[in-house]
Amino acid sequence: MIYTPSKAWGRRMIDNLEERVQALEGWRAAREASRAVEEIKEKHVDERFDRIEKKFDDLTKHLNTDQGRRDENQRWLQRAVVLLLLAAAGQFVLNGGLGFTPP
Repeated sequence: MIYTPSKAWGRRMIDNLEERVQALEGWRAAREASRAVEEIKEKHVDERFDRIEKKFDDLTKHLNTDQGRRDENQRWLQRAVVLLLLAAAGQFVLNGGLGFTPP
């Protein structure tokens, strides 16, 4: 004797499968929507990082330019101090500051 399922059992199986397929389709649609939202968020995060990186590069470039100006100003200041020291030493010598008197 071969087992043949009843039509009611077959109908319940089909209904059960239809429910499962609908649940899977709903899950897939929700997953696709979630994935699309994540892609948009990722795109915006990438754009924000690009903007931050550009600002950081601009700031670094500006600081490097300022550092060059500071180095140049420091060189001129060092030259001025050396010249002032030489001028003070010369003035000291001219005013007889060495105090050498012949015997």
